[in-house]
Amino acid sequence: MLTRGEIAEHYNRPEIKDVIIRLASSGNLSRAGCGDRVGWYWPNRKEKRTQKYNLADSNEYDRIVSKHYRVIYSTLNLFDNGIYKVDFSNGKVQDSPGISRKFTGGYTFGIDIDKEHGKDIHDPEVKKAVEDMARYYVDYLKGYGMDNYINVAFSGGGIYILVHHMALSQYFDEYSNRADWDKLLLTLLDALDFLILEIRDKFFIEYPEHIGKVKPDALNGSQRIFRNS
Repeated sequence: MLTRGEIAEHYNRPEIKDVIIRLASSGNLSRAGCGDRVGWYWPNRKEKRTQKYNLADSNEYDRIVSKHYRVIYSTLNLFDNGIYKVDFSNGKVQDSPGISRKFTGGYTFGIDIDKEHGKDIHDPEVKKAVEDMARYYVDYLKGYGMDNYINVAFSGGGIYILVHHMALSQYFDEYSNRADWDKLLLTLLDALDFLILEIRDKFFIEYPEHIGKVKPDALNGSQRIFRNS
């Protein structure tokens, strides 16, 4: 296992920093970032931080890395800059998702293929199940013309499939200025999760031998985060 110093050294490498910042940026939109178990789902009381970090900002990136975080995470959401002015200490925890949806201007469709609970990714059968499921999702999405939008990355015990936010840009362009945008964004996120489950069911029909070894997380939400390696 890497030490905190080794992890900080990794994230401070110019080429790593550059890639993460570029992936967190798109025009006037950016991804929010946080450290492992700090500053997102768990309050960062030590730093007394009440606002989201802008991962596309070099100084904010350095601030995350310097706070001895084990891993850097970023949102699948791309936010407009107003989100970083919101003081989240003034509201209730349950209000946070609604605030995040209000400032969401783009979204990367994320699919987290993971080993089932209690399984070991080093088990050859489990590893094959994870790889087969990831390949199945990629092939399925490519069948709908998504070839140029799909990126795949390892996530520790599994595989991330990321569909570039531009694949959903038409939806955002058409609906994000409507008064009922909050409901429409929730509808989109629910539809993405239903698609994940539909593909999962088809996969297990074709590969019944993988049942109980692998699972996809249908957790696209108002402020979903994925790990940055």
